[in-house]
Amino acid sequence: NMEMVQMEYMSGKADFGRESATIDNISLYKENEETAHITAYVTPQHNNSCLLSINVNYGLDAEGNVKDDEASRAWQEVATDVRFRRALMLSMDVHEIIDTVYKGFAVPNPYQECTHDIDQANALLDEMGMKDIDGDGFRETPSGLKLSWQIFNYAGSNDHIPMCELMCEFWSEIGLNASVSTIESTLMSTMREANEIPTLVGWPHTTQLWHYISWGQESWGPYWQDWYAAGGLNAEDPSSVSGLEPPEEVKEFYRKLESQMIGSPEEAVNEIVPWLATFCAENAYLIETFTDLK
Repeated sequence: NMEMVQMEYMSGKADFGRESATIDNISLYKENEETAHITAYVTPQHNNSCLLSINVNYGLDAEGNVKDDEASRAWQEVATDVRFRRALMLSMDVHEIIDTVYKGFAVPNPYQECTHDIDQANALLDEMGMKDIDGDGFRETPSGLKLSWQIFNYAGSNDHIPMCELMCEFWSEIGLNASVSTIESTLMSTMREANEIPTLVGWPHTTQLWHYISWGQESWGPYWQDWYAAGGLNAEDPSSVSGLEPPEEVKEFYRKLESQMIGSPEEAVNEIVPWLATFCAENAYLIETFTDLK
C-alpha cells in the first residue's frame, strides 16, 4: 500500500526509500524532514518512467495469423500503420506531462514529437481513412471495425496512472478510445507471455543506460523479440527460427543493438545510440515523451 508507505516515511519509521519515495510527494518530504528525521534528495534516474510501447504483434497468434476476434482484427489494421502510431505521439503534450505528473523534474525528449499537434495527428488518421462512422465520438478502423484498447501499467507506480489518464485524454481529442488498466506484476507477466497487452507503460532504459540494450523491444514486438532471442538474426535459415521474422528495418535495429556492444563506447554513445533513438521515434514503436527525469 503506497499510501501507508508514505505514512511510514512521515512517522520516521523508514531508514531508506527509493522507488516508493515518489516525486509527487517531494514537497511533503521536505516539509517533514526535521520531524521525521529524513533528508529528501532529488537525483537523476537511471531510466525514464512511463515509456509507451505500442505492440504491433498484438492480435496475432504465434504463427503470425490475425486472430478472429474483432479487437484483434481492428488493432492489427491500424497499429501496424506508422501513421496511427505517429498520431498517438503527435497528440501527446510533453509539457503538460512534465508539469502535471513530474512537477517539472524532466525535460522534453529531443528525438520525439510529443508536441500536442492535434491538427497533424488528425490529418494522419484522416489519411488512413479512420472515421467516426456511428457518431459516438470515436473513430472506427478504415474497414469500419470498432476500435478501443487499454493502456496497461503496473500497480504500485504512482506516476503511471495519471500519465496513462493524460494519454487517454490526448487521444480522445483525436477521436481514439483508450482506457487505463492497472494490474499487479504477476498478472502482468502472465498477460505479457500470452501477448495480451496492446500498449504498455514501463521503464526501458533507452539512452539512460544504453549498455542495457533496453528499448522496450520485448513489449512493442514480442514475437519479433522471440525470433531474435532464438538466434534468428544469424541463422542460416531465419524463417526456421521460432517466433516471427521481423521486417528488414527491425532486423537492422537488432544489428545496431549488437554493434553497440562490439565497438568503442564513444562510437556507441555518439553514433549508435542516437540511431536507435531516432529509429524508435520515426517508427513510433516506443514513445518516450521526456528524458532526464529526476
